[in-house]
Amino acid sequence: MRDLLVVDLFAGAGGLGEGLESYSIDGFNPFSVSVSVESDLAAAQTLTLRKFFRAFEVVPSEYYSYLRGEVGREWLQDNFPDEWRQADSKVFNEELGDNHFTDNELHRILRKKLKAKRDWILVGGPPCQAYSQSGRSRNKGVKGYLPEEDHRHFLYEQYLKVIAEHAPPIFLMENVPGILSSRVNGELIFPKILRDLENPGDAVDLPRSHKNRGLGYKLFSLSNPVKFDMFHGVANSYNDFIVKADEYGVPQSRHRVFILGVRLDLKGEPRTLVPRKERLAVRDVLEGLPKIRSALSSNDSDRGWSDAIRGIASEPWLKELEESGRTDRADRIRRILKSIEAPRTGSGGRFIESKSIPNCMNEWFLDARIGGTIQHESRSHMERDLHRYIFTIVETLIREEELEQGKSANYVPVKMHEFPKELLPEHKNLQITDLRKASFSDRFRVQRRSAPSTTIVSHMGNDGHYYIHYDPTQCRTLTLREAARLQTFPDNYYFEGNKGDTYRQVGNAVPPYLAMQIAEVMFKFLDAQ
Repeated sequence: MRDLLVVDLFAGAGGLGEGLESYSIDGFNPFSVSVSVESDLAAAQTLTLRKFFRAFEVVPSEYYSYLRGEVGREWLQDNFPDEWRQADSKVFNEELGDNHFTDNELHRILRKKLKAKRDWILVGGPPCQAYSQSGRSRNKGVKGYLPEEDHRHFLYEQYLKVIAEHAPPIFLMENVPGILSSRVNGELIFPKILRDLENPGDAVDLPRSHKNRGLGYKLFSLSNPVKFDMFHGVANSYNDFIVKADEYGVPQSRHRVFILGVRLDLKGEPRTLVPRKERLAVRDVLEGLPKIRSALSSNDSDRGWSDAIRGIASEPWLKELEESGRTDRADRIRRILKSIEAPRTGSGGRFIESKSIPNCMNEWFLDARIGGTIQHESRSHMERDLHRYIFTIVETLIREEELEQGKSANYVPVKMHEFPKELLPEHKNLQITDLRKASFSDRFRVQRRSAPSTTIVSHMGNDGHYYIHYDPTQCRTLTLREAARLQTFPDNYYFEGNKGDTYRQVGNAVPPYLAMQIAEVMFKFLDAQ
């Protein structure tokens, strides 16, 4: 059985690497991520901890003590020095760019790790801020912004340098769909990226005497049986490179571009991913996690929360609902309010002791040795936002029921113009006559229980209004653990850093469960050589 070394650039929290290392055939895990390069310190710390976890055939109980907050990170380092050293030697907290590390040190590291190894894989996703729709929207508001001067447009060139210098048999590059329409100097950048990936030696202008000067690759889609080449290419089919994660067992509508590159001397073509017949829904993976309440941004307590929730029943906006002909909504909300009590687990925390409750992905998520659930803590909310959450959750539940009963043809998210006026936030984008024209008109959005979630993004660490839990008795936004489950990270995967750090890591990651399926495609192709 082949051992396949993996080099992961722009590694983030390690979602891609986790999926590769989780792939097993006949009880053997062929992939080993030996080099992970990541510039963000918190993400690099997450990577090191996960590599420590994987350094053992049997994970020691002390790892779980760390997850529960019973011992510190330094304690693990002091008590397992060899395993920690091994983990730390694989993670490089460095920025990829025009610098000494990328141009010199990285190549030295790779030559040492690879040596004369024939089977290895390069993976990675250059940062997407310059390509994503939201990033480009923000950039338009920056005075004097020029795409051609934004170095983030060209970080793929650092990835390209590694391909050109070390000639991996296979590489995998990942990015957001916005890369397909991104322009520099008025020209689409994606065709240039494809041409460069096909001919990396020429693209980085290797010396003519360099052994890889004429290096070439065939480029493949993972979702469609299409191959790109610069002569017969897919000029009007760049969307073929998009992989829709919800088609492959991920409970999230996450679309990403994946380019699979195969060196020209390798025979055959890799197969595509195999779609699943059924889509997983949000409740399929969130049911079973401990119920917790939202935290309050002031005077937080179980009693204070219960009083705040029950007080909603006498709010004038419920009367406004009735006067507008939506009595059924008002009655439903009042019935729910009467049944709500603060959960015994409060607003959660780093660790909640609980029993593992099975779900449809038991073997993937659950680890009984944790003894409960980690990083499952509600963020603090203003009391007024709880009112907006209750209204939006109940309205969403009713619309889902109407869809299931055939009373409506399709589901439409709740928009701002449908809110009682009493509930409208004092936001400048809402100070207009026609709320239908307001930007971010669906800024309070419930993640439907019976469908995949919307895309988990790093921004959800800011306020979470776009990620409201579907259960009105909890009346809150999603926790980090819930976001991690929607991204298919196992429950024993711990994210280091503050709240913003952790949500950013989860939001930027490749879903490990999807990555595991990509691993199978790459392994079977290489194994057939």
